[in-house]
Amino acid sequence: MKKVLFGAMAILAIFCSCNNKVEKEAENTEAQAAVQADTLTDVDRYEGKVVESETGEWFVIKDGLRWRAMSEPATTDYLNSIADGTNHVVRGVPNKTLEQFPIGGEILPKLKYVEKVN
Repeated sequence: MKKVLFGAMAILAIFCSCNNKVEKEAENTEAQAAVQADTLTDVDRYEGKVVESETGEWFVIKDGLRWRAMSEPATTDYLNSIADGTNHVVRGVPNKTLEQFPIGGEILPKLKYVEKVN
């Protein structure tokens, strides 16, 4: 009887310690994801987006450059070229943030973007 009781206690102890380890690993993974979300750079956050500055100017952030979007057809063509069901428009971006991106030029209608291949 003692052997059965001792065996059951050992199995219970092993089960509880493994269960706590899994819970701690899940908590660590969630914490790491939260830290990663907080450490996104402006380049990561705005890359591939059409952004409106605080002053009402429109830009496309592409390949780390800020492209002026002076016409609605050009912006629409760009958004249609990356249509994937997510919102790629960000409004009210501070000018100070946009100044981090050098100006690449002006985006034109019917412009085709080709992905870089390394």
